[in-house]
Amino acid sequence: MKNKIEARINWEEQWALHGKGYCKGFLRVSLQEYAQHANRELLLKPGPGFGDLSHPTTRFVLKLMESYVKGVDVIDLGSGSGILSLAACGMGAKRVWGIDIDPQAIEHASVNAVHNNMSDKVSFSLHPPSLSGRYTLLMNMIYSEQIIAWASLGILQDQVDWIVISGLLIEQKELYLNLCAQWHWELKDELQEDGWLGLVLRKNSG
Repeated sequence: MKNKIEARINWEEQWALHGKGYCKGFLRVSLQEYAQHANRELLLKPGPGFGDLSHPTTRFVLKLMESYVKGVDVIDLGSGSGILSLAACGMGAKRVWGIDIDPQAIEHASVNAVHNNMSDKVSFSLHPPSLSGRYTLLMNMIYSEQIIAWASLGILQDQVDWIVISGLLIEQKELYLNLCAQWHWELKDELQEDGWLGLVLRKNSG
């Protein structure tokens, strides 16, 4: 039933109505709006992956992440349309892996990587990669999904230096930060808009 419903959705129409910067079949994202040292434009084809800039949480991560992705490996957990993964690449990440549980989102994001000539540095899959080094984690999903997503990372959790996240409601902030303190994460930066939060967290030695 889900596939039949999705087949009837006109994604171009939906993105044209709600996406910020939609023009001639593509959502056009100027990274200069979000990053001081990134001057390219991303092209995103409409599709089922979340991330058309219509929601403030996507913009939060874009605004917060530049300093934490440049020159490092990045995992984008819940990558949706691929917007954050591709933006990380455009902001100077060494290598980016986008992870999503929806095969249609993986296909959508992979098409977007091709349109931006980033397939050599950005890849999308259903499962986290095996990494030997350190990395920054991007995550834009609601609180309950984040808890599940963390569990899916397994031992990779120990290799994260920075997290740039959104999808949390302001009233969930205290509860979430209490959990983060137990996991030895500390708050370094935040943004708020329309009842939503964007946070930057750093691993501490505790």
